[in-house]
Amino acid sequence: MSKEIEISQEAGNNSEQYSSVGSMHINKPVLNLHNTSVRDKYSEYLQLVEEFEKEVNEGNTSLIGFIEKIQHYTSNIDTEVIGLHEKLRRAGYEKQYKRVNYLKEKYSKLYSENELSLATQKIHAHILAKIWTLFLTYVNPAIDEGYSKTQISAIMNEQVIKPVEEIITQKNVLNLDSSDIVGMIYFLTGNCHINWD
Repeated sequence: MSKEIEISQEAGNNSEQYSSVGSMHINKPVLNLHNTSVRDKYSEYLQLVEEFEKEVNEGNTSLIGFIEKIQHYTSNIDTEVIGLHEKLRRAGYEKQYKRVNYLKEKYSKLYSENELSLATQKIHAHILAKIWTLFLTYVNPAIDEGYSKTQISAIMNEQVIKPVEEIITQKNVLNLDSSDIVGMIYFLTGNCHINWD
C-alpha cells in the first residue's frame, strides 16, 4: 500500500531560505494475517471430536490411561503450593475469589466426570493448552504492563474466552460454555500454570 504525501515549503519575505516542493511516497508493507478456512483453522480440535464420537459409538469409554498432556495441566507445577485464594489476593483479585472458585470447581467436576475417556482427555488437554497459550500471549503482558483490572478482563474476554468459545462451538460434544472456559482459566491458575502477578 503506497500513500502519497505532498510537501511544500516556502520562504518568508526577505528570507534566504530555499523553497522546496516535492512528493514523498510512503510504502507500508501490507500485513497479511494467516487466513485459513474454518475447517483448517479448527482441524486439530475437530479431529479430536471425531475420535470422541468414534469412542462413544463403539462404547469404548473405559480408562486406558492418562495422556501426558492432561497430567501436566491437572497437576500443580510449582514447588510451593499456594491456594487459589492466596494467588488472587496477591494479585489484587481477592474480591473475585468466591465466583471464580465456584467456576473452577464446576470445571473440575466436569473434567472428573469425563476423565475415563481417552478422547475427552485429549479434548480437555487441547482446550487447556489453547487457554494457557492465549493467556500467556495476551493477558500476562497486560498484567506486566500494569493495565487496569477492567482492561485485563476485557483482554481476557476478547483474546482468550471468545477464541476458545469459537473453537468449541465448531462441534461442542462436551457441552462447554463460556463459564466453563472461565473455570478452566482458574483451574489452570490453581495448578500454577497461569499467574496473575
